[in-house]
Amino acid sequence: MLDYFWTAISASRARSHVQDGTTVEFTYQPNETRHGSLGKSEFAVHDLENIGDHEMVFVTVEFKDSANKPIALPIGVTPRSV
Repeated sequence: MLDYFWTAISASRARSHVQDGTTVEFTYQPNETRHGSLGKSEFAVHDLENIGDHEMVFVTVEFKDSANKPIALPIGVTPRSV
């Protein structure tokens, strides 16, 4: 996993199940931003379930210059800029 940050575009509520088996709930506010960083060979596994009444919208940016290398894209997938 690469170092990253994300920003919530919309207010929302979510539930996440993480790799250690715990479940946590979050409330996000518009423009809320969080950063994440992992050491070499570390990773994080989670899901994100919308438990609110509105659509969840986030923007996420990953940094190629991180302790871990980017994961290779599957054959046939072409990267593109948004």
